[in-house]
Amino acid sequence: MEKISELLESRPPKDRFRDQLFWLVDIINACKNTNNRTLIEEAKLMEKALGDLGTFLETGNSQELNKAILHVEQFSRIVKAAVAGNKPEFNVFLSYSTEDANFFRIKDIAKNLEAHPDISKVFYWEKDSGQNIIEYMETNLEKSSVFVLFCSNNSGRSKSVKLERSAAIQLCQEERMRILPVFNEPSEIPLLIKPFLGVKFDPENYEEFFQNLRFEIFRN
Repeated sequence: MEKISELLESRPPKDRFRDQLFWLVDIINACKNTNNRTLIEEAKLMEKALGDLGTFLETGNSQELNKAILHVEQFSRIVKAAVAGNKPEFNVFLSYSTEDANFFRIKDIAKNLEAHPDISKVFYWEKDSGQNIIEYMETNLEKSSVFVLFCSNNSGRSKSVKLERSAAIQLCQEERMRILPVFNEPSEIPLLIKPFLGVKFDPENYEEFFQNLRFEIFRN
């Protein structure tokens, strides 16, 4: 951690792109040499982001550049949090029909999200179901920074999900929360949620889906 801390403090000026790139590679290698599982995994993802940057340099595709920049910013936040030994207050609320819990792998998603230092807590009904549903929503929705809505025919019929969704839309309008839909079929996204950028769920490739989900959760 001491080596990483020194590298963070020695960041080259922004106008020295080559030095910035070598500095980033040094941090990636330093993270891979730690015993911190989160930093090791983040370093691997950052190497992939550098591939996006390479695509931009070859093709001039600005979308690849933007993806690389967002990955760098996310990587920087996670590394700084790990070095500082603190965990920012950043909660995620998962809204879904319990009939879809196994299909969407809700417990796996919650467990994997909470393993990252940027996330303090993931709220989902099955873990906290000792509470009355109304009390559960009132207590936890306002604490959350991101509302992840798992869209399906089941959730579209669920009264509880509809209540959560309505409250989330209100908080979003007040700029107190972001809404992130997850869907298997685009047609299952509720009309008022369609304008929000979402993540397609791929039951055959959970790892890629989860990486995309986490990336969008931390998008500014």
